[in-house]
Amino acid sequence: EADVPPVASVDPAGEAEAQAVALLDPAGPLLAGVGTLVPIDSTVDAQGFARVRLQQKVGPYPVFGGETLVVLRPDGTLRKVIDHLQRDIAPPAAPAYTADEATAAALAEVGNWGVPVRDPELVILRRDGWDHLVYQVDLDQLDTVLEPALPRVFVSAATGQVIWWYDDLKTATADAVTTYNGAITFPATISGGQYYPLGDGYFTASWENTTGSLFSVTSSSSTFTDEEVADVQYGMVQTDLYYDAVHGRDGIDGSGGPAFLNGSVTAGVRYSTSYNNAAWVGLGSGDYMMIYGEGDGTTFSSLTTLDITAHELTHGVTQYTANLTYAD
Repeated sequence: EADVPPVASVDPAGEAEAQAVALLDPAGPLLAGVGTLVPIDSTVDAQGFARVRLQQKVGPYPVFGGETLVVLRPDGTLRKVIDHLQRDIAPPAAPAYTADEATAAALAEVGNWGVPVRDPELVILRRDGWDHLVYQVDLDQLDTVLEPALPRVFVSAATGQVIWWYDDLKTATADAVTTYNGAITFPATISGGQYYPLGDGYFTASWENTTGSLFSVTSSSSTFTDEEVADVQYGMVQTDLYYDAVHGRDGIDGSGGPAFLNGSVTAGVRYSTSYNNAAWVGLGSGDYMMIYGEGDGTTFSSLTTLDITAHELTHGVTQYTANLTYAD
């Protein structure tokens, strides 16, 4: 990161992205051996400072991790350049393998399961001192009985072999304002630009007024408007924190589980229609989960309060400890 001396002002009314490109001298030391830079997004803050992010390309191919951030003063002069560029990359040969072949290789690398998030993209990857033209294959391993993951796999376009991969799963904190709990925060996971109520070993889905199918609920931002989902995800995590802090207990079964979907303790809201109950239930598969009814609007409204969640999850604790018989 380096401060750049002010240069001649450009049209302050011009587009920030065009300004940033115009101020970077392709023949100067900042861009020596870089290739080309293409704007990918920009913001202007309340003080008028513009921040433009540019992607490095060699020929038609983006360079993985090759980006720079250009900061412009309100008068359009260059304030700062934050450089994460790869230099002296030789133009690669044309790919010898197809995107479909790369996807098959990526799936084989991560256990032959998962769904491609998008079409594979040809990028240049510098790894262990070598430059490779690779297919970047992004896979979605959410909504499974195993631990959730978002493998990002790089497959050589020259050999068809996997060069490298990592789990691109991003966790976050979501928030909501609900009738039952007011302003709350709870753990979430970001996938494909969407926020899922999944984190800290808990996952909340929706029955959508059925009794046979669970559906994922997402938000395009970190703020959830689905109060029932938010209340349950918050309630399960708060109950877990209580058991850990007061009783030294790790989850419902004492071992961070029992995991069902996404390798997490699972709850489903909006079970059936006008269902006046919430319960810790066993499934035919031998798994367990929480179900919540919306109520009939007369006897009960939605049964997703914090005390109901804690009560029903404690049935699970009882199952894994005393295993009491619920009978008169």
